[in-house]
Parts: sequence; structure tokens; C-alpha cells
Amino acid sequence: MAGASERYVLIVTNLVAELRGQLRRRPCTVYSTDLRVRVSPTGLYTYPDVVVVCGQARFADDQKDTLLNPTFIIEVLSDSTKDYD
Repeated sequence: MAGASERYVLIVTNLVAELRGQLRRRPCTVYSTDLRVRVSPTGLYTYPDVVVVCGQARFADDQKDTLLNPTFIIEVLSDSTKDYD
């Protein structure tokens, strides 16, 4: 979310830091914002706030900008996004 509030950014940062710490000894990668994810059942493309992939990440193409196999997705909601997200 471009132009996010301090509160929003701190929530996302803290989630990423905590997840990374918890998953340190596992074969998982934690991504924050800006990585596009394709939701297979609907074909929807989305940019979650936090994404975790355990195991080998699969991408749509060689650009590696569209993740196909997220294990866990987190979306931080706000009054303006809660109905859509």
C-alpha cells in the first residue's frame, strides 16, 4: 500500500521480523509487500502485505515476480481496505 501510515508500516515490519525469527531453522522464506501472488482457484493477482513460502518457491516465469505457491498470507486491514482484502 503506497503512502501507508506509520502504524501500518510498523505492523508489517513487526510481523515480518517475528515470522523470520520463528521460521529461522525451517526451509521457509518470508516476503513483505510488493511480491505479486497469483491465487490459483480464482486467477486473481494480489500483493499481500506478508507472504511465507515453505519449501521451494514457484514463480510464473523467469522474472520471479509472481509467486504461485504461498504457504501463508497476511493482509493488514484498515478501514479503507477491510471490505476488499
